[in-house]
Amino acid sequence: MSVSLFPYIFSLVATILLCVATIWSSDAATTIHLIPHSHDDVGWLKTPAQYYYGWNNSIQHANVQLIYTSAIDALLANSSRKFISVEMAFFSKWYFEQSSSRRADVKGLVENGQLQFAGGGWCSHDEATTTYQDMLEQMTIGHQFIVAEFGVDALPRIQWQVDPFGHSAGQVLILSQASDVEALYFSRIDYQDFSDRQHDQTREFFWMPSPSLGEKAVVFASMMLHGTYCPPIDMNFDILLNEPTVVDSECPPSTSLLTNTLSTASACSDAQNTALSWVERIGAMAGSDWDLSSSDNIMWTMGCDFTYMQAETWFGNMDRIRKIMNRPDLTREGAGEGDSFLWTNINFTYATPQSYTDARFGDILRNAQRQEDEAINTNVPLMIKEGDFFPYADGPHMYWTGYFTSRPTFKRLVRVASGLLAALHQATAAYRIGQSSHSGAAAAAASTLTSAMALLQQALAQSQHHDAVTGTAKQHVSFDYTKTLASAMDAATSALANVLTVNDDDGTYRVCLHANESVCSATSAIAPFHVLGWNSRDAASTIGRGAILEIPVAHQHWSWTAMTAEGVSIEVNSIVIASPTQCLAVQSDACSPWTAMVKLETVPLSSAFILSATPLLTPSTTDSSDNGGDIDKHDAVPHPLFDDNSGVVETDTMRLVFDSTTGKLRSVTNKLENIERSLTLEICYYVGSTGDQTSRQASGAYIFRPNGTECIDVTSSLNTSHTTATTTVVVSITSPGVAVVFDQNITEWLSLRWFVFSDEPRVEVEVSMRELPLSSSPAPAGGGGGEVPLLPQGRELVMRWISSIHNTDQTFYTDSNGLELLPRRRNTSPHLTEPIAGNYFPVPAAALIRDETAEWLVVPDATVGCASLEEGSLECMIHRRLLVDDGRGVGEALNETEFVTPYTNCAWCREDLPQGGCCGVHLGKPMPLRRRFIVSLHTPSNSTWRRFSQSVRRQPLLLFSAGEAPVPNITSLVNRLFPSVWNASALPSHVSLDSIESPSNNGTLWIRLAHIGSCFSNASCAQGIAVVNMSRVFPNAIDVTRTTLLFTKRWELASNRTAAIGRLSGSWGDTNQYARPVGFLQGAMVTIYPMEVHAYIVRFN
Repeated sequence: MSVSLFPYIFSLVATILLCVATIWSSDAATTIHLIPHSHDDVGWLKTPAQYYYGWNNSIQHANVQLIYTSAIDALLANSSRKFISVEMAFFSKWYFEQSSSRRADVKGLVENGQLQFAGGGWCSHDEATTTYQDMLEQMTIGHQFIVAEFGVDALPRIQWQVDPFGHSAGQVLILSQASDVEALYFSRIDYQDFSDRQHDQTREFFWMPSPSLGEKAVVFASMMLHGTYCPPIDMNFDILLNEPTVVDSECPPSTSLLTNTLSTASACSDAQNTALSWVERIGAMAGSDWDLSSSDNIMWTMGCDFTYMQAETWFGNMDRIRKIMNRPDLTREGAGEGDSFLWTNINFTYATPQSYTDARFGDILRNAQRQEDEAINTNVPLMIKEGDFFPYADGPHMYWTGYFTSRPTFKRLVRVASGLLAALHQATAAYRIGQSSHSGAAAAAASTLTSAMALLQQALAQSQHHDAVTGTAKQHVSFDYTKTLASAMDAATSALANVLTVNDDDGTYRVCLHANESVCSATSAIAPFHVLGWNSRDAASTIGRGAILEIPVAHQHWSWTAMTAEGVSIEVNSIVIASPTQCLAVQSDACSPWTAMVKLETVPLSSAFILSATPLLTPSTTDSSDNGGDIDKHDAVPHPLFDDNSGVVETDTMRLVFDSTTGKLRSVTNKLENIERSLTLEICYYVGSTGDQTSRQASGAYIFRPNGTECIDVTSSLNTSHTTATTTVVVSITSPGVAVVFDQNITEWLSLRWFVFSDEPRVEVEVSMRELPLSSSPAPAGGGGGEVPLLPQGRELVMRWISSIHNTDQTFYTDSNGLELLPRRRNTSPHLTEPIAGNYFPVPAAALIRDETAEWLVVPDATVGCASLEEGSLECMIHRRLLVDDGRGVGEALNETEFVTPYTNCAWCREDLPQGGCCGVHLGKPMPLRRRFIVSLHTPSNSTWRRFSQSVRRQPLLLFSAGEAPVPNITSLVNRLFPSVWNASALPSHVSLDSIESPSNNGTLWIRLAHIGSCFSNASCAQGIAVVNMSRVFPNAIDVTRTTLLFTKRWELASNRTAAIGRLSGSWGDTNQYARPVGFLQGAMVTIYPMEVHAYIVRFN
């Protein structure tokens, strides 16, 4: 929504006022800011390595290595030229490959402002499917590289997000709290919204992303003039294109290399006409753009995808443009005084996003001064934008809402890696602070751990790229992303396990990264084992009491003991259940037949613990399993769940009622809050469109476009045997201390596992599918008779909850990057062309519907797309498999299979060719999937969802070792390697220790604190204020310093911005409301307001 600007704060740094002196005066020429840049995807059609080195140009001609070499040469040749670098994944690699003299040249270019960084993250991250933690992580390693090599003055104050497919409020909320970010530039928004903004000259605005922080979190935002980051028409001077060269000669002696070919007069006449034609063409474009702008400063983005491989073709043409357009003697015949745009009064200059921002801020400040001088009571002519820019559509029937779910297995891997990195950061931070020195094998292990952690950080950062986690890259690139990330996860966990191993004479440790597939070699034998665990959760990310661990085991009966690192006993409850009926491992015999659910009732927060397991040959009297004897899972006989025909599943906190005939859910009751609602779960699918008479747009990796509005129940075509299976259960085990667990076999390829927990009013639903089979439809009628063949069709699988919750205002809520809930309304677009896809929104962390007394919450284990299409309904897409490309550049259908043929010697995948002669043919079995959703019925709350989503991400890190744990030895080992450095229990329950990292062995911690609450009024905000005593959280620290969110420099207090804020708001009234820093430090006490995230550097002796 956009409204007129009223006295809201715009967070600017004090240095903006210093820039005004360098800005063109109000009566100066219109300035065209030429921004030389190259948009270098960190993977898309080619892998990152292929893009960097220029390999496999049969797919796409792109060589990033050459881009930087050529661009730097061009900058060194002419000191007026400028260039920006965005993706540090590529730039840092190129930079470290250069000689010392070449690096010195680059540093000189940075110092004199010719080479500037914009964005400066490891990549240009996606904004729909990422979490704010992962955004910050990838930005941090990019900015840390810049600081280390070029100093803090080289840090970008501009966020350059020109290609992501829609733009989030969560990112702006983070930027607004980053202290040194001044502006955001982007390009992709809904085509109707963009058209309106062009017409109304409101492409530039103040973005207020947070209902909680309101005017305290505002960023200047600007979208590209024509909705693209590429150059104006006929001005893409890339060597691979056939654009004409700009002519600037006044009167060359000849049009030939031979001096006597043509007469001088004829040549002079032709050249002059050519130069003037460029002047008129460029002047006309500038005039047209001026009509669309609210300022005399206009940005032209001079670059596109992988441009500047021969940079001189770009800079040479831009040099000539500046020469001919800045000449006062060139005039156009017929330009009169009545022209609204004095096209000859234009200044063409090389620029960067930062210099353009300085110019625009100068416009705004001068306008505010003029209004004050003339006592004008109108507002500054910029708008305030609330909310975000989802969903994105680039035309009718073209809604980019499919990528919210595309490649769900990779999305899940990214989320697992994120949580794993958070746990590894914590464990290694405790290890580094506690170890003053290393020697021998321990030193080598510590060094390997440092290197492996850096690789995992980079792999996870790369995965945030807007063609990676989105699932919109080619299949071979997705395989490469997966391999890179999985290998880095394995290397980092192995390195930490090796640190334990070289310091422990009694055991060898390993991490089971495939435990969710019921695969763990460390627990595959019927023998004792022990676990050294790290609980990365704090009170703000803990559900109920303690933690539940799920461990694949080879036996049904076990004895469990647990203790803290100090040797204090932890109460344990456990059940052993059959592993999911659909083993997703490549080798099914590697799957363990059982899964132990082990609940630690009082696990310490953000610290280590020890768990020991001993197999029992006969059932123990204390064993909570109710299945007597050693029963092999594969021999278990299915039995009815509802023996008494009641259809009731009940724990101390929840009551679920199922239809005893169909097996479908009918109602849910939260017993603790005494809330009951009717509720049904449907698993259904949309048939993916391949285009029709209305529009040729197909559903694909980016686009979601169903063939109609019907979501077809997957059981509608089931055989009787399958229908019977939906009312039976393979295992049903009740344990008051853990959960009720049962399975429902929906189809031969799809099953559900329900976990109804005892300590918290929540249910978890795990979806397992061996594959997503294709749908089918009759082929078009032909001339002959006989049976009509069936044609395969794509499927888009949905989990739909239908409840009696009355969200009568058509509103539901989704999170923005895991930070804050935003209200969504159905059918808000005045010209909605897709009633299903146009109402889907990204859900990285939570979606819910609510009325005055209850809300139904769904928390996925990774990003999905969700919608509320009818009152009381909430649906989320689980999986997608499609057979037609959607025409957005990736050039292949979203049809994930086990294998794909090599992509060589062809530009696009052509599956109509024989398999031996086609690149990118999809072969083998379809991609299996296992996903889990937390669902809960409770009274409306602003933070419950965030606690649940945090718990999903921050799973305990488990390191396994064979044999029984020698208690004195292992407690000594844990205390020596992972000493108690911080006390997470000293944090308020609504303040999360969001991240904690020790970047080196210098006794320093980087921490982020996040307030998980939100508010919609000043009263509720005041009630949610949290005060953290840092001396209790870090009792042995010698210093705590507020820093930027990326740990690059000290925090600059918001009070320094008061003057600029007052000028921009058009008001010189009471500015005390602006003087409070966003989260401030007084002595050891930190005050944090709802929805704030901020960072500190903590130092130890």
